[in-house]
Amino acid sequence: MAGVEYVAPRTELENRLAGIWQSVLGVEKVGVKDNFFDLGGHSLKATMLMARMHKELNVNVPLRIIFQAPTLEQLAQAVAGMEQQLYASIEPVEARAYYPLSSAQKRMYILNQLRGASLGYNMPGVYAVEGPLATERLEQAFRALIARHESLRTSFEMVDGEPVQRVHDQVPFVVERKRLTQVESRLFKAETSQGAGEPSEAERIADMAKQVESFVRPFDLEQAPLLRVGLIEVEENHHLLLFDMHHIISDGVSMNVLVQEFARLYEGDSLPELRIQYKDYAAWQQSLAQSETMQKQEAFWMETFTGDIPVLELPTDYARPAVQSFEGDDITFDVSSEVTASLQRIAAETGATMYMVLLAAYTALLSKYTRQEDIVVGTPIAGRPHADLEPLIGMFVGTLAMRNYPEGERTFTEFVSDVKERALKAFENQDYPFEELVEKLDVRKDLSRNPLFDAMFVMQNTETTDVRLGDLEFAPYGTEHKAAKFDLTLHAVETDGDGGLIFTLQYRTALFRKETMERMANHFICLLQSVADQPEQRLSKLSILPEPERQCLIYGFNDTEAAYPEAKTIHGLFEEQVEKTPERVAVVFGEERLTYRELNERAEQLARALRQQGVQPDALVGLLTERSLDMIVGILGILKAGGAYVPLDPDYPEERIRYMLEDCGAKLLVTQKKLAELAGMFTGTILEDELVDELCVVATKVKKKAGAEANLGTVATSSWHGNEERNVRADHLAYVIYTSGTTGKPKGVLIEHRQVVRLLFTDRSRFDFGDTDVWTLFHSYCFDFSVWEMYGALLYGGRLVIIPKQTAQDPAAYLQVLKQEQVTIVNQTPTAFYHLADEELRCTDKRLSVRKVIFGGEALEPLQLKRFREKYPETQLINMYGITETTVHVTYKELTEDDLGLSKSNIGSPIPTLTAYVLDAARQPVPIGIPGELYVGGAGVARGYLNRSELTTERFVDHPFIAGERVYRTGDLARWLPDGNLEYLGRIDHQVKIRGYRIELGEIETQLLRHEQVKETIVLARKSAAGDPHLCAYVVVTGEHGELDVAELRRYLGQHLPSYMIPSFFVALERMPLTSNGKIDRQALPSPEGQAVTGVEYVAPRTEQEAQLAEVWQRVLGLDRVGAKDNFFDLGGHSLKATTLVAQMHKELSVNVPLRFVFQFPTLEQMAQEIAGMEQQLYAAIEPVEARAYYPLSSAQKRMYILNQLEGAALGYNMPGAYTIEGVLDANRLEQAFCGLIARHESLRTSFAMVDGEPVQRVHEQLPFTIEVERL
Repeated sequence: MAGVEYVAPRTELENRLAGIWQSVLGVEKVGVKDNFFDLGGHSLKATMLMARMHKELNVNVPLRIIFQAPTLEQLAQAVAGMEQQLYASIEPVEARAYYPLSSAQKRMYILNQLRGASLGYNMPGVYAVEGPLATERLEQAFRALIARHESLRTSFEMVDGEPVQRVHDQVPFVVERKRLTQVESRLFKAETSQGAGEPSEAERIADMAKQVESFVRPFDLEQAPLLRVGLIEVEENHHLLLFDMHHIISDGVSMNVLVQEFARLYEGDSLPELRIQYKDYAAWQQSLAQSETMQKQEAFWMETFTGDIPVLELPTDYARPAVQSFEGDDITFDVSSEVTASLQRIAAETGATMYMVLLAAYTALLSKYTRQEDIVVGTPIAGRPHADLEPLIGMFVGTLAMRNYPEGERTFTEFVSDVKERALKAFENQDYPFEELVEKLDVRKDLSRNPLFDAMFVMQNTETTDVRLGDLEFAPYGTEHKAAKFDLTLHAVETDGDGGLIFTLQYRTALFRKETMERMANHFICLLQSVADQPEQRLSKLSILPEPERQCLIYGFNDTEAAYPEAKTIHGLFEEQVEKTPERVAVVFGEERLTYRELNERAEQLARALRQQGVQPDALVGLLTERSLDMIVGILGILKAGGAYVPLDPDYPEERIRYMLEDCGAKLLVTQKKLAELAGMFTGTILEDELVDELCVVATKVKKKAGAEANLGTVATSSWHGNEERNVRADHLAYVIYTSGTTGKPKGVLIEHRQVVRLLFTDRSRFDFGDTDVWTLFHSYCFDFSVWEMYGALLYGGRLVIIPKQTAQDPAAYLQVLKQEQVTIVNQTPTAFYHLADEELRCTDKRLSVRKVIFGGEALEPLQLKRFREKYPETQLINMYGITETTVHVTYKELTEDDLGLSKSNIGSPIPTLTAYVLDAARQPVPIGIPGELYVGGAGVARGYLNRSELTTERFVDHPFIAGERVYRTGDLARWLPDGNLEYLGRIDHQVKIRGYRIELGEIETQLLRHEQVKETIVLARKSAAGDPHLCAYVVVTGEHGELDVAELRRYLGQHLPSYMIPSFFVALERMPLTSNGKIDRQALPSPEGQAVTGVEYVAPRTEQEAQLAEVWQRVLGLDRVGAKDNFFDLGGHSLKATTLVAQMHKELSVNVPLRFVFQFPTLEQMAQEIAGMEQQLYAAIEPVEARAYYPLSSAQKRMYILNQLEGAALGYNMPGAYTIEGVLDANRLEQAFCGLIARHESLRTSFAMVDGEPVQRVHEQLPFTIEVERL
């Protein structure tokens, strides 16, 4: 059997051990040289061997000894030296009305109460029976089984607040019988003989599923027996035997006991009386709870789960339901005998079992799917640690939570060895109830998950029983009952015939699609092949990708090659457009306008002045202007001169502007005269645009670092001489834009002309921009979205409308510009657009002319766009992901109706000339659906970072698939969807985006730590109750500074950081909460809502105006109180919340103030004083209409009514919700409350009908209403 020469046992101990082995392993003879595991032993049988040796030899052998001494000879030697420990039988308890539950039963009872009656814990089985079946004998056999096993006549109930089990003397029982029709009979027989005209396999399975489905139904735990038996007569001598038990009274081993004993009872055999019953086991288990052994086992498990307990973050296809559902499905797959043989060799070389090798492989697969290196997998154990328990039917099976650490640097064999050690320790401590562990750990109750683990691994070691009764043949019959108790369960079986492995992957259909699980199966097969080929390979290097999927990920999803004018520059393309449409308006700012010809002439004059100052290709020129026509002239002028512009926002703190100028080393700064004081810090040449209307540039001064001034005289341009020839190439720099950096200093990104050109002009462009389009320059020119806005308009002959900063911060004002200028192309960050859309949906005046809305800058929540799409179904909504380092945009996704119904941020596929790769830590592709880091390659990848060679090397890395090229590491987490689109999953590090700005939280933390009052700090991105993103700083103050002075911190940060990087909330902490491994426990940090700290002494509102205003502030900011001295922005306000404040003030105080009012008078005291002198503008309330029989629908209702008529009754527009309620519930008051709601809101008693061909709504005076109550 194992290739070992047979040597007969030689001593009495070897003979007695051989007898035990034969019984446990089911073999005829065992020699002293035989190995327990080579004969078919495994960890579960080793546990059974331990129990048998204890009973028959009075020695309590640790499980580890069986692994260390696996041959009969070695084990006999080990046992011979052991001290005897007398075997103690389990004693029956005295009879009583009811009995305590075992730990496993208790947990299952509670789950049943929480989740209600379901099929999740039903245990059905089906046998096909061939031959003359005596149906009466069959029923008598089952009645005898019920009489023999108390568990089969046990019910469960609550007594004095505790669940108990009640054993009944007798219970009603009949076999449910059914005879198939001729059609159904043909379907059954098609399983074994399918010919022409016969039903297909799918039809057979579907029909049998219906048969089984009608039989398998929920059990009422209060009604015994929790066993059903059914008999379906297919035809004479052909039957299906169905049985179903609830898991609370049975397990896998029990099913075998039931089948074996049924066979003997059907044959008329008598069975020996059972000495003990399941209730005796439950009492015995309770008696061990306080034993020294159990306390040691408890200590082991508590130590195993010390620290943070990992939650398996499997990538799912569907959002996780709030409450688990058990609907499941499964797929079956196998691996070859060659791979199996290699895995067996690994087991032998590491002293492990096949179970341990496969558990290691499964854990490694889960690690690759989740990017986690601390993973818990559940595994079942027989749970019969005492030999007395072997003949019983009952819920014995236990669960072990196997916690392993698949760190990428370990080799697979090293990992197997570690898994083996941890498994042995777990098996040695298997008697401690899993249910007790969950209670002791105080695991957070989460009805959407199982406690401790969501993935299970089952090595099928319980033998299935073949039944043959005289002329009857019983064969297991496959069914479609597929409940899933866990997110994933992997079952493995070693086959006897070809020596291969068969796997069944069971999964929750509420979480995963079948095709996703089929891919996972292929990934596991690939992983096992990799392990078989290279067991010494590091886990991080093990491949799980089949070659076809790898090719698809690298090449198929990146078919983006496209031609573009590679030799052309930005300004060259602009000049071509000037030739085409010289008199068309190019740019607008307020009442000012420039045609293409005028804009070109002014830019050329500036360019000539710059060239006179020595500007050459790749020279960096600073540009410091407010939003204006000057800004566009400045940009184009610098480009025409051959230089690259470095945009500087006048609103930035002086220190940040100074740093950027020093870092870029610009010798020239183009600015406006009104900004001369701010520009005075510059140490090079400043060109001040003084006389824009006369098209000249005057000049200038040099301010030396010592502070002295020296006149350079005036540099003025003469009249227009046409575009000059210049030696600027497409690979020269166009601009340097600074982005946030982790060191506390921003970093400049170097972008060339060709990278912008290919963004807008390829032969595979997905856009149809033209000279009739009107764009807005909404974003700061320091944000690279502006590049897209400017050149998308000006290089296609469109009109560019520059939006003043105050207008950009006021959705209502911006909306008016869009309508007034008839804008056709809108580019927005999602957060900004949500507020704009809300404003537009409130308006009933002129409609928008927008034909495309392009989103970028942060993750999109498509659900928030549904109402806008209903009003503007013809407007294209396009989601584009991008980063400064890859020239604005990377991907493109036009959103469909289906997309708007999802919560996923689908960012689409790579645009022409770019490629996208989702890679793991080893820079290898991860499978479809699996998160990884997003890398971007292609013609849009920037030259690098200015003066940051080390960072450039770190982020712009060698292309993993194309020699000589580079890709950019985005630091973003994404995954491929099966259709070749990407889903954005957020940042890998703690960098975030707020209102479109990419922010390194570390930069803010670095600045805070430089302040004398800050001892420790962490900055997090949070979302308010309304879903708005904001920054929150948690601060531990240094000892000498008693209280947190938020006003001082805001002032300080304002000197070093732009306004969008200043946290909305500051929360003072005595100390940072830490996890058990010393890291800051982010989950334990308090929510900032309602507890903003301003550092201002509280002064209660003193006037009626202040009191009314304070109430409005509290609602808008989500605070409990507001004082007269408090500052709106210190309390967490920002421009979007200021918009809400303005609207609420108009409604509640009848004052209509512009948005800038909030910025001008930010304290409650100031605002109240200003409002006091204002003329009231009454808020126009909506007036009620007169009563009538029916009313018209709103446009949204009308659309939904028509959809309902087209699609028929469906669940697509249902809006369900569920709450769990703990405590004493007054059902009558609950129903009265809902009746009160229905009486209060007419919409809840409204119906819809057609009248004269028009849909209308009818409001009913009263409606019948009762709560549907179901007892579970």
